[in-house]
Amino acid sequence: QLQGPLVSLDTATHVLYHVSFCRVYGHLLAFGVDSPEKAASRQILKDSLKSLRTEYTALLYGGRIQLNANVSFDPVAPAGVFEYAPITDIFFRTKDCLRRRNRELCYNDPAHEYYAITHSGLDAIVNRYIDEMTIFAALPDVNATPTNPM
Repeated sequence: QLQGPLVSLDTATHVLYHVSFCRVYGHLLAFGVDSPEKAASRQILKDSLKSLRTEYTALLYGGRIQLNANVSFDPVAPAGVFEYAPITDIFFRTKDCLRRRNRELCYNDPAHEYYAITHSGLDAIVNRYIDEMTIFAALPDVNATPTNPM
């Protein structure tokens, strides 16, 4: 009875890990000083983005996750996001700002460039992050910089 919720929790942890890992390698790509360093960071970033997409899909819709340890159970995550309506709402239906603290920092002007994405649920934010990082990873070295707005 506990395996499903525990695998869901592990899957959520995997997603968080991959988001953080992609962020680190995105920074390494942006701040890399030479082509070999940028090439290595770019490849790790691309591989990490694939893993992030896979783990995020498993979190939403269920599926097998990759564990680094030998375990005595089948690491198949249930479609956990759809098991509990308030969680489904946070991912797909909410139009509210999702900040828990410092809500005064939310984008409140619908004309702001980030208003729509930050008021469209967690799924839209995660997919936008993956898409933007994928675009960044595909940029040539000269454009893969911290000051390039893409």
